Amino acid sequence: MPSALSLSCLILIVSCVKAIKPLIGNHSQSVKYKPVLLMHGIDGTCKDFEHVIPWLQKSHPGTLTYCIPKFEGTPMSWIALPLQIPSIIKNITNYIAQNPADFEDGYHLVCHSQGGLICRGSTTSSLPHFDDSLKRFSSERREMDKIIHVY
Repeated sequence: MPSALSLSCLILIVSCVKAIKPLIGNHSQSVKYKPVLLMHGIDGTCKDFEHVIPWLQKSHPGTLTYCIPKFEGTPMSWIALPLQIPSIIKNITNYIAQNPADFEDGYHLVCHSQGGLICRGSTTSSLPHFDDSLKRFSSERREMDKIIHVY
């Protein structure tokens, strides 16, 4: 019988696939896709996306795909969201600075659970070049409005 963790990972992978597919569409492989940034949920790590990233790169070669390796696991993911958001903005800004030409047309954020709250807080704050899509799954929406107001 599969463990609860492996079932959670399977659900995460299926959710990521469903979230990413509409973003990149069914174009020929010669099309250059916008970068995809992935943000894990509470107690999660970039390892949660270990099956998603190779699938995305195989399905759409050349797509820059990054997992944001910040606030991973316990206790780091339990740090208050108003403290996490500026760090995530800085991390994404660094990705943009390292590859400005790749990010000039924007990028996509795919965020799970608490990662969705962090990404929403980042996009409504001062995240540069964000004009595309934010896909959140298993993520609360109403609570973020209170956090953004405080932030």
